[in-house]
Amino acid sequence: MARRQARETLLRNEQEERLRPERERREREQQAAAKRQAELEREQQLRRERARFETRLLYDRYAVDIKASISRARLDQYLQNELSDQHSAEDVESAAERVQRMILDFFEQPVPALRFETTEELRLFYAEQRQHITNTVEDLETKASLLADLNWEEMQTLREMKLQ
Repeated sequence: MARRQARETLLRNEQEERLRPERERREREQQAAAKRQAELEREQQLRRERARFETRLLYDRYAVDIKASISRARLDQYLQNELSDQHSAEDVESAAERVQRMILDFFEQPVPALRFETTEELRLFYAEQRQHITNTVEDLETKASLLADLNWEEMQTLREMKLQ
């Protein structure tokens, strides 16, 4: 009886040895598939995050001009409902494009070029714009970004005035 058990154990061990390469191959394939799936999910998540970031960035750029029509709370609602992780990356990117287009649509009407007779007039105008941003924009990063853009615009306008 002991011999029989030993023999059965030996046969089982031999069979396991024969099957081990196949089992290990299947395990490697499963691990590779799991890794590919994790990479795909990570890439999808990065795409969603990029779409949200670009939308926030665009909103922040124009917040002062459009906040009466699209408030920060409204943008956050879009981000939460339409651009959330529960949607596929493709759907989030598509929704982000629609929100970004809506923001940009505010600027489709051509704005008449600003004309200043003197540099003092130009400086007063931009000082008023800076004061408006300082008084109305609460988010510090947005405020800093808008003020930097305004300073650049003022420098460009001043350069153009001097060239004329």
